[in-house]
Amino acid sequence: MANIGALPAGQYTYTATHLNSSDKSMFVVQTTNPETENTQANHALLSQWASNSGGGFYTQYKSLLNDLERQIKPQNVLSQTNATSSLLEFWPYLALIIALFAVEWILRKYFGSY
Repeated sequence: MANIGALPAGQYTYTATHLNSSDKSMFVVQTTNPETENTQANHALLSQWASNSGGGFYTQYKSLLNDLERQIKPQNVLSQTNATSSLLEFWPYLALIIALFAVEWILRKYFGSY
């Protein structure tokens, strides 16, 4: 999304180019007067949208709660847990690896086979 600032009302055209292709398009900026706009909810339209989509339209909180309690169905819930552990919990393995490296170093030092 590009922010081009406030433009005066009117029709604008533009051409977008990328590599060897280009595309022309247009958009319109219209003036609005917020004082004359309807800021009230259109309950008839909201009810129609709800019925068209198979939903419900509620004007009272209690009727919504009653319908929700009536329609509650158990659903399967999938969950996953990840367990992490610190390397310090594996200190015996770390000590064994360090001891083996030390033994190898001592043997190479003693026998002189570098």
